[in-house]
Amino acid sequence: MKTQRVTKNYLRSVLVTLTMASALQSCNPSSSSSGSSNSNSANSCQARTMSSATASDKDSMQNNNDLFQDVNNVSVRSNNNQDQDDAQTRFVKIDVGQLKQRLLNRRSNNFHLPLLNNKSVNVVLQSVKKYSANNIVATGKTDNDELSNVTIVINDDVITANVGETLSQESYEIRFAGNGVHTVKAITAKDDDCLTVEGENAHNLVQPLATESAKDVTAMAAVPTIDVLVAYTPAALNNVGGLSAMKALIQMGVADSNKAYQSSGVNLALRLVGIMALSQSESSFTSDLSSLKGTSDGKWDGVHAERKRLGADLVSVVAYYPSTSTAGIGFVGSSYSSGFSITKTTAFKQFSFTHELGHNIGLNHSDGYENASGRFRTIMAYGTYTRIPRFSNPAIDYNSYATGTSSNNSASILNARGAGVAAFSASVTQSDLPENSDPITDPGLPGEPCTDSEAPPASASE
Repeated sequence: MKTQRVTKNYLRSVLVTLTMASALQSCNPSSSSSGSSNSNSANSCQARTMSSATASDKDSMQNNNDLFQDVNNVSVRSNNNQDQDDAQTRFVKIDVGQLKQRLLNRRSNNFHLPLLNNKSVNVVLQSVKKYSANNIVATGKTDNDELSNVTIVINDDVITANVGETLSQESYEIRFAGNGVHTVKAITAKDDDCLTVEGENAHNLVQPLATESAKDVTAMAAVPTIDVLVAYTPAALNNVGGLSAMKALIQMGVADSNKAYQSSGVNLALRLVGIMALSQSESSFTSDLSSLKGTSDGKWDGVHAERKRLGADLVSVVAYYPSTSTAGIGFVGSSYSSGFSITKTTAFKQFSFTHELGHNIGLNHSDGYENASGRFRTIMAYGTYTRIPRFSNPAIDYNSYATGTSSNNSASILNARGAGVAAFSASVTQSDLPENSDPITDPGLPGEPCTDSEAPPASASE
């Protein structure tokens, strides 16, 4: 099959090359009498060349030429959201308008995304949510890897994305670096540490939870929805490059969590109900988690009133700790009073935000699963292999390998406890609803025209 695929791609590339060459022969910009005419003729030539290729070839060429423009000798923030390791980083300017068009194009749910060192992927979109004209959240996969993960968030002029493939075991991140520049970077398999703190009901994994403010369970949707309030520190805001970048990072964490639930056989959804700024700086993971939980210690106390106002079940803080390898911390085994976690800005690439919330719902590291033959580990597991966006579940395979065992089954715990956590607080907000129906899952009637106006509106632990 691999040989057939290579041969097919080779013949296709030859055909495209010949088609373009034929189109170029009909162009003669040198016959023009002025520089302006030369430019116009050249543009006309390029347009005819592009139109001679197939639609998918044209899309690929436009994306390669226009979507990312490399930037050299760029001045970016010295403390940007990049881990200083040996992975190579590409600095680019991204055509945000063009990327929006790719994501919202109802006629085609796939597009070409260039990455690093001539590596590129064809993205197949599975869900696209437009929350405003300048805020889009999209998830999908690559066309040749059913188990891959792609999450792209646009917020104003900021792009935040995670791309992970299983066949190649390669992962990439796109982050804002400041001054209109983004970075494209390979993600290494190295692991950050995770701290865990035992909270109330840590060992009561399958019993109903006593809650301070319970929802009417009979009114809950078929899929239990956990409402989360996310706060951020001043240092974290500066680290990611501003409010637009912070919102994009948080939305990506929520989208990654929901896709992980869906892919792992977990009947659960996460909804972002609020984002708030904190005035005091972080100090250390353990002391900050204690302050976050405390209601009258004078640090971060405002989250409790906001949590109540928004009906949030869980509270997470995005913080910046430049001198520690720890990725996050969260109480294990939740009650309402222990539904708190903290994630480091640079750890979102490893699904640490999702991991920490997993602790809040009752998961331990031992509930995760690492497969040496498949060279992967699930979201809650620690080890040397690549973390995949899956919770352990022996009933679900990953590249023909089981993702869990009877004693390593995070999905069963999430399914047992998810509804209880979702009942911590009465839902009072619908702030996470997009403007549009999902254009991927709700494409409209067959043959329906798509004009511009009809297109969708553009213990504690890691």
